[in-house]
Amino acid sequence: MSLKHSSSTLLEPQEQLVISYELLCLLHWFMEHDNAKFRRMLKTALKKGLYKKIVNKQDLEQFKTLENIQHTILDFFGMLEALFIEAFSEYETEQIAQKSILPELDHIDSKHYDDSEIHLSAQKAQKDATDNPAQLAKDILFQELLRRWQPKKKTVVN
Repeated sequence: MSLKHSSSTLLEPQEQLVISYELLCLLHWFMEHDNAKFRRMLKTALKKGLYKKIVNKQDLEQFKTLENIQHTILDFFGMLEALFIEAFSEYETEQIAQKSILPELDHIDSKHYDDSEIHLSAQKAQKDATDNPAQLAKDILFQELLRRWQPKKKTVVN
């Protein structure tokens, strides 16, 4: 049986399920790289009630019609794709912010800041740049460094 997501509420059995290239890549990645994580997730699901549900056949009636089976499969892949698109977008934004911050870190005089202040400032800049892409990550970084800066009495400031 194959399915295709359509705008109608009832899907015809002869239609096909269309999966995006990105979702196929994600599924392939899971098969090759994250078996242990999947195993833990499955064990957790079984512990939290899935085992009882399957053994007691609690939702058996729900899956007796082709339409319900189709909707369950489509809902799962729809959720997976939506989560993937969201994560992909967040990752891209983080990468852009990180690339704009890294060169700026070389310009910071480590005599005036300890490593933890620089690290925390860079993290905050990356997060804020992700939340507000219009503001440049390097500007946020420097603002955060200035906010955290506590000059020592013997520090000469130009």
